[in-house]
Amino acid sequence: MIGPCAALLLIALGAPGWPGAADEGESRVRALAAMLGTREAVAGIEGLVAVGAPAVSVLVEVARLGGRRGGDACAALARIGTPDALDAVDAATRSEDVSVRRGALAALGHVGAERSVLTLAAAVRGDPDRRARQIAAGALGRIGSEAAVLPLVAALRDEWEWVRAEAAEALGRLRTPLAVEGLAQALHDGNWEVCLRARRALAEVGAPAVGRLRRALDDAAPERRWPVAWVLGQIGGDAAWQALEGLRDDPDWRLRNEAAAAAARRAGRHSGDFPTLARTGLHAESELESAVTITGRSLAEITDLGRPEALSAAGFMAADEDVQSVLIGDNRLVAALGLTHLELARPMLHVSRRIQDDCRSGRWDAANHRWNQGPALPFDGRVVSVEARDTKGGQESIFDDGLTGAFWIRVRRELTPDETRFLKDAYPLLAEERRAVLAERLTTIQTGELQPEYIRRYGFYEGHTEWRVDPLAVAFVFGLRTLSEIEAACPGRLDEALLAHFTR
Repeated sequence: MIGPCAALLLIALGAPGWPGAADEGESRVRALAAMLGTREAVAGIEGLVAVGAPAVSVLVEVARLGGRRGGDACAALARIGTPDALDAVDAATRSEDVSVRRGALAALGHVGAERSVLTLAAAVRGDPDRRARQIAAGALGRIGSEAAVLPLVAALRDEWEWVRAEAAEALGRLRTPLAVEGLAQALHDGNWEVCLRARRALAEVGAPAVGRLRRALDDAAPERRWPVAWVLGQIGGDAAWQALEGLRDDPDWRLRNEAAAAAARRAGRHSGDFPTLARTGLHAESELESAVTITGRSLAEITDLGRPEALSAAGFMAADEDVQSVLIGDNRLVAALGLTHLELARPMLHVSRRIQDDCRSGRWDAANHRWNQGPALPFDGRVVSVEARDTKGGQESIFDDGLTGAFWIRVRRELTPDETRFLKDAYPLLAEERRAVLAERLTTIQTGELQPEYIRRYGFYEGHTEWRVDPLAVAFVFGLRTLSEIEAACPGRLDEALLAHFTR
């Protein structure tokens, strides 16, 4: 008995050992089918869909082979859409092979038939594989049938958070009032991603959700009320505005911020976020203190997206920081250095762009996912040490600016003996361990491609997390300021300036 890999090769070659003689058309089908389950699967599927009905018999056989190639075969069969092809996909949803079952469930998202909805609803309720349940939830959202609503609402209580998150997103696509109650409860799910998708889904539902949300504002806990206020602000309209008006003097700054952001949207007030920054390279603190939104997002939303375990596991700011406090704190620090945000962005952009250029031009060690053009990188007559790696990518920005990140970059330089003595003399009472942390923060910058753009556009260096690009460290590492000049900018409190959080 031949194994599945050998069998697939026989299909590809049209060998006599496989049922059916291979004429020229059939040979092409078999060659395309051989691409399934490989890196060329997308091209293979497209080619098989273009062939259409004559490819069905071969695809049915491939689906029976199981594994990833079987799942890919289901994707092609569903898009071909002939009755026998759909019968094969339906049968595959009951396969004991989980890869085939997942592929078949995903494929049904392209088939709007009533039986597809019933099959997916059953899977999202009871498939033993949690990934299969997640796939089924997403497929139900793509079909767009009202019959999908109840199983998706039930899936908001699934034991696995990614099933709940997928169900919330799918209900947002359906935009039905029938989902309001379930989504309103999901706003307070224990998983942040579920909460995020639930509030975005309610914003998609729109006006029919306002009544339920207004009642939810009576909750006493600010952390439960803020997502409700955010959704009301996104929906807008007289009823939502009226509910938000009552939050203008709320004790919680996030609720006040959402009320102010909604009022600005209602009045059509929008201008450049920071005109003084654009003109001078530094913020006017009055503009930071009066800011309500940045890139159209409320400060509260940006802070929520930027907290640890939100858009990033490490976070864009510490749990006790918010975007406004970080912007104000760093603007004061940069002004004390006698520099501008643009001056500090320049060397960081140089490093980031050099690495991205090398990646695009093929000067990148793709096999080991690292930059091999260093570690020494010259900048304005100085040399810094750079280490860079690529990641799986896809880091989303907390601002609505379209930026994404995929690189891990570490820039550093060593202290000279004189600089080491300077720190000991300037901070004789500082514990050795604390001084070592101070030196590490001063000489090491961990960044990606997001952070240099954040500095240039917003004067945002991130808060006190492992991804912070501290302006003191940038000034020191790239030689914009000497250690004695940095000490003079924050006399006797360099450790505090590097380590203390920016809080309200």
